[in-house]
Amino acid sequence: MPKLIHRAAQPYVSIRSTETLQGMATVFPRLMPKLMAWAAANHVKPSGPEFIRFNVIDMAKGMEIELGFPVTATVRGSGEVHAGAFPAGRYVFMPFTGNYRDLVGANATLQQWAAKKGIKWKVKSSPKGDVWAGRMEFYLTDPGKEPDPRKWKSEIYYLTLNK
Repeated sequence: MPKLIHRAAQPYVSIRSTETLQGMATVFPRLMPKLMAWAAANHVKPSGPEFIRFNVIDMAKGMEIELGFPVTATVRGSGEVHAGAFPAGRYVFMPFTGNYRDLVGANATLQQWAAKKGIKWKVKSSPKGDVWAGRMEFYLTDPGKEPDPRKWKSEIYYLTLNK
């Protein structure tokens, strides 16, 4: 069940990419090894689970995303690795257990719940699609360590306009 929470600002490192919904299955195996190699070379350690941050969404044209992990302090990115921070604020949060490919439905559930409560997102329209100030999914379970997708855990966050 979704709920409203407050999140502090959180620094992270990521690699940006533009993907279609169909291409999302290849994002982790394609980009995470590059990010982890950069992190090892730069002595940067994850302080939390891997995530995808959705920056711009146009389901017909594709999504501008960041694949990354949180860090304890702001660092400098280099090459294709970028440093960023999730903004502090009030978020709708929803935990999810199940196959990661079912997160589309979980996001729909979160959006329907928020609409019934009159919650508005910190998002704006642009010619490229909807630009989100804070929309992300954290993946708490490594499928390489837990083969049963029914046990995979994730968390969904949307930044709200509501204070």
